[in-house]
Amino acid sequence: MKDREKPLETVLRIHTEDVREKLMLYKAPITMVFVIDLSGSMMFSIEEVKEALLKLHGDAYRYRDKVGVVALKETGAVIVQHPITNLRVVANKLMGLRISGHTPLATGMLKAMEVLKEARRRDSSAIPVMVIITDGSANVPLKRGLETGEIREFDLAKIALREFEDVAVEDVMSVSKMIKKEEIYTVVVNTNPHMYGRETYGFAVTRHIATVTDGSHHEVGRLTRGEELTGRIFEGLVEDQRRIAHEASLSGNL
Repeated sequence: MKDREKPLETVLRIHTEDVREKLMLYKAPITMVFVIDLSGSMMFSIEEVKEALLKLHGDAYRYRDKVGVVALKETGAVIVQHPITNLRVVANKLMGLRISGHTPLATGMLKAMEVLKEARRRDSSAIPVMVIITDGSANVPLKRGLETGEIREFDLAKIALREFEDVAVEDVMSVSKMIKKEEIYTVVVNTNPHMYGRETYGFAVTRHIATVTDGSHHEVGRLTRGEELTGRIFEGLVEDQRRIAHEASLSGNL
């Protein structure tokens, strides 16, 4: 009887903080597409990337996160796996990839962007994320110019002589701007950073991608291998997932 005598607001009291706390428990699904560089310097990192994906599998399945893979192959790029929740399937497909001597980075990024745009059309609540794993040594430009639409002709011998590096890097920067415009979150992992000599341009390229896209940049040393490399890739991805989910909630994308 005493409860009945109390005003309604003292019997049923809902605080704004309670509602906010419950809302923060909801995490929008992430659709993550990996762009994998298959050039010779990168092949030692594929096993570690696979292991990092397997460690992410439990959370991905629970939160309905999806992962896909685009691989750089010869002078182009192929979709190895469209985004799915079963990361074990994705990880196993990674191990079937074979080495390629070239780095058509802009082509891979452009294809991954199209995959993410299609995923967003299918599920507007999903947060699009591109994870680029490369040494940044882009040496193959887009087969069709973005601005002019012209068809470019290039042969493997000239690619080997690095005659197309400048154009290839320009294309990477142009695609990076497109990714930023599409509001796709970007994570760049340079697993083979050269801090000196001719190859330092690759490190500069990956840093520029992160800068242009407002993304994050991680580098792991050339001597980092095995469980240590797996751990660093995994920790970086988990950290970025949390950051991206938080930023998306603040921007109203959830």
